[in-house]
Amino acid sequence: MPASGRTGSPALLLLFMAAFVANETCEAFTPRSKPCTLGAMVRYTVNASSPDEFIETIRFAQERNIRFVIRNTGHEYILPGIDVLQDIDFLNYTSAHYTRPALRMTAGVQGVDIYEAAHARGLVIVGGECATVGPVGGYTQGGYPDPYRALSGGGGGGTYGVVYAMTVKAFPDFPATGVVLQFESNTSSSRHFFEAVGHYHRHLPAYTATGGMAIAEITHSSFLLTPLTLPMHTAAKAKTLLAPFLQNLHELNISYTLNITQSPSYFQHYMQLIERNPTQLVQNA
Repeated sequence: MPASGRTGSPALLLLFMAAFVANETCEAFTPRSKPCTLGAMVRYTVNASSPDEFIETIRFAQERNIRFVIRNTGHEYILPGIDVLQDIDFLNYTSAHYTRPALRMTAGVQGVDIYEAAHARGLVIVGGECATVGPVGGYTQGGYPDPYRALSGGGGGGTYGVVYAMTVKAFPDFPATGVVLQFESNTSSSRHFFEAVGHYHRHLPAYTATGGMAIAEITHSSFLLTPLTLPMHTAAKAKTLLAPFLQNLHELNISYTLNITQSPSYFQHYMQLIERNPTQLVQNA
């Protein structure tokens, strides 16, 4: 089925890659003689776009004992969105606990959309790495025994409710520096390669202590830091921070490639070094 067919109908709104891991019921690479069943396709759909429609949908499923699954956005080759619930509102929030800028978004907003909207106001919000993950459904609802804490990102374990919209704190934008570092192993230096990986983990607390966030892809023969994000750092300060690790690589006689990019805002840093990251297109199943 073409990508347009999957995304053009609510009945076919699912993660493209999910069909393959759903018992391989109807994927493109099995013989013609093998039966093609409904598999990951849903039997009923409701294109709900309001809290009242959410309530009626849940009631319908409960009364008829129908398995209930919420489809939103996520890691995906063809990057489908739900095309509804795309509202973004900026607020001057006032309460006993917080009186500063805030942002209200509905559940269909994707990460890159909210980052761009906040940047236009000189603001940033806390969200996930991947551009296609929704801050409301994908990043925040991590699970926790208490429902409020679960919906506030209290850790893995499950989702406890259907969220229509969410209000989050917004912070002033800031400059950021990104570090991309890569090296590989070869048959004569595999021991040195793993020593280098160990040195990276030994230095990592120093990077996070300065407010940094690191994304590293490590295999049995390759290391890619892509990137290390350092808020409020200059390129020179970033290089000083990395110096002990680079010295370790030099002592192990490991060649590496290093790129340090300084950006005037977090959004520009994100779009240049994070949004294009190939891990955006990976689905774990």
